[in-house]
Amino acid sequence: MNQDLAYCFNPYCSQPKNSPHHQQCQNCGFLLLIGEQYQGQKLIASGRFGRTFLGEDIKHHCPCIIKQFFPETEQGIILNSQKAIQLFHSEAKRLEELGDHPQIPELYAHLEQETYQYLIQEWIAGDNLETELSQQGRFEEREIRRLLASLLPVLNYLRDAAVIHRDIKPENIIHRNATESEYILVDFGAAKLASLRSLAKTGTIIGSPGYAAPEQVYGKPTFASDIYSLGVTCLHLLTGVSPFDLYHPTESKLLWRDYCQDNPISDSLAAILDGMTAFDLKERYASAEDVLSALGVLSPLPAASTVPKPNPSDSSPVIKLNSGKGAIYSLAFSPDGLLLASGGGSEWGMLVGKDNCVRLWRVGEWDNHRKLTQHLAPITIVQFSPDGKFLVSGSLDKTIKVWNLATHSLQRTLKGHRFGVKTLAVSPYEDTVLSGSVGGEVILWNLHTGRVLDRLSWEGEVKALAMSPDGEYFAVAGGETTIQVWEVYTFKPLFSLEGHSDLVHSLDFSPDGKYLASGSGDWDCSIKIWDLATRTVQQTLHGHQWAVNTVQFSPDGQYLASGSSDKTVRLSPLFQNKPHRYCWSRHRESVTTVAFSPDGVDLVSGSEDETIRIYRCVGS
Repeated sequence: MNQDLAYCFNPYCSQPKNSPHHQQCQNCGFLLLIGEQYQGQKLIASGRFGRTFLGEDIKHHCPCIIKQFFPETEQGIILNSQKAIQLFHSEAKRLEELGDHPQIPELYAHLEQETYQYLIQEWIAGDNLETELSQQGRFEEREIRRLLASLLPVLNYLRDAAVIHRDIKPENIIHRNATESEYILVDFGAAKLASLRSLAKTGTIIGSPGYAAPEQVYGKPTFASDIYSLGVTCLHLLTGVSPFDLYHPTESKLLWRDYCQDNPISDSLAAILDGMTAFDLKERYASAEDVLSALGVLSPLPAASTVPKPNPSDSSPVIKLNSGKGAIYSLAFSPDGLLLASGGGSEWGMLVGKDNCVRLWRVGEWDNHRKLTQHLAPITIVQFSPDGKFLVSGSLDKTIKVWNLATHSLQRTLKGHRFGVKTLAVSPYEDTVLSGSVGGEVILWNLHTGRVLDRLSWEGEVKALAMSPDGEYFAVAGGETTIQVWEVYTFKPLFSLEGHSDLVHSLDFSPDGKYLASGSGDWDCSIKIWDLATRTVQQTLHGHQWAVNTVQFSPDGQYLASGSSDKTVRLSPLFQNKPHRYCWSRHRESVTTVAFSPDGVDLVSGSEDETIRIYRCVGS
């Protein structure tokens, strides 16, 4: 993205490139900001109904996609076409209705300015599959299976929302950062809201030639039409041959096997692709579930457990809470799961209209929340006492505050840190609090009297601190790559854990106390799971692109949630031979904190983008 350029939105402008510091185009006078917030920086596509720009949300300092709608004749004359305006409103409505699915770009805004319509969408880092095909060559079977396993649940989600995409093709599928199985379905301009009445009615022919199903060509798309288009997309990626060249008119089918002789696939996948691309609806797979079942990935996570496991079909963010009052640095559920506490704020505090406060959200009644407002700087950490009677918060104002939840009043303030408090942990016995500061101090407090029991000095900032479930020892990481484990009540070091190549940013003990998870800024952005009995790495998790800021075990200890500066939240099963990993990427800034609900049903994440995301990890 060219941050030194502001691109003019006037289609007639002969010199559209401007300095980003100008408010108006120096050539034609057009406004260079959409809605006083979104700036175009590069024209990346132009078509019959408009243009697409790579841009920037200058308010949040993050990239975005700007789609400008206008109809154009073959002679290049721009008309005020009702059809184009209808498509604009249709796509905006579809994107709003589809909500927060992690594999569908988020709609930031839709507005009109200077007679043109604009959609502002999430920018997805990655190449579309047509680009990957041209750069890397034909796909192999494992890549096709990975693609199907990723996108078929999205088709199932669209069916539940009564939406037919109608334009699935390689150009409309983006491989996010080319990592694992993260495929994003884009361009919902042709999407159709389906009903029994509309499915029986012949409509406008919309779709891309070669990828559109036969019934769609006749203006009568069904949910199975998207299955056909996804199947043809797979054939194109497998063979490298255009769908037009695969079509055999005398047999009314796609003849593709001869093009795969030097890139063979299994008979089972071949049969599935034939079933997806059958011209006759009676012979084609009727639902995404049927295809997933044939692939053998309908239930990719093991079901045998005392605690329900995350279900990828339900793993989309279900709620987004807009704090709007500063970054979110810490989240914690109360032991009964009825309250969610959030801590955050801005270092500039009230000077920039941000309040540094703790918020108590009532779970399920998200409009009902209370503010606790005694801190003078951002709140970096919040923790409930095990009995749920108190909330403990640490702040960059160098204090720790203990709140009485029965009265929502301040019980006491712990003073003794010379630097801002970075992290803390409450003992399971509810008698002590352990805290670490940005100045390298670790202090043990009596929770009920506020008295300092012991302290030690750490080299550099205390980046992370965690107390074992039995309250007997704690792990701490700071200005070095080494993790140290200490006894709580004697404040004596027990042992060190070495293996990271960069600073450790996050720590968490497993519920049984046998393992310690650590996230860092290592070159591979890995997460390590340490076996504390042997003091060795039991498992290494990969997937994040930037530093891992937060980690937390699920209540049953079988999953690990993590958040990163790459704006993603990941959920990884532990100690499995071939673990499946789920990733959500809805935040627009670094993810700073994650937390599981006590029953493991919900996962929440907080970010510097001033929002909290709640994800449903299991079906209700």
